[in-house]
Amino acid sequence: MAVYGATKWKSPIWFGLPVQWCGLVYADGLYRLAQLDPDGPWQRLADGITASGLQQIWLRSDPKRQGLSPDVFYLGAQLRDGPAINPGTVQAVAARYYRQTPFYGFRAVRERRWLIHVPGEIADLGVTTAGARFVVEGWPARGYLVLIQGLKELPDVHIDGRRTEISPPHRFEEGNLILHLRGRRDVEITRK
Repeated sequence: MAVYGATKWKSPIWFGLPVQWCGLVYADGLYRLAQLDPDGPWQRLADGITASGLQQIWLRSDPKRQGLSPDVFYLGAQLRDGPAINPGTVQAVAARYYRQTPFYGFRAVRERRWLIHVPGEIADLGVTTAGARFVVEGWPARGYLVLIQGLKELPDVHIDGRRTEISPPHRFEEGNLILHLRGRRDVEITRK
């Protein structure tokens, strides 16, 4: 992603130069858009931006900054410059680029006004007459928390087809349902 403007910058001027982290944030959005429109060019565009970003990180030859993102990349000279930036923007999209479970998944169930958050992937989201059903695949081996926001009351919950009581380690607080899961799980949430 190139710089088209700058805040209070007088020199050096970076107009038109790649600022890697901006492009990678954009690529993350494109990967999310590809989930909603799999026939569009979104994944291919995100893959290209991510591949470019991976090539621009600080190299092993710079042990203090290796693996970090440069603030700017000079294309002609193939030089990295500026402060070294946290590699989180590269890591977030690299998982999708290499077709691994993403670090963070988010989906909105607009019909119910619910928001679902998970450290991993949310797949096969479908709205039912009484709620929603989805598959969660979290990456933490020790287990993880799924947060469903926007519930009006404690719902009925089925995990892998079995009714699940909402008691520790699961909980319901102020419209937020928090499920403690491990591995791949099929979750169904319905109004009572």
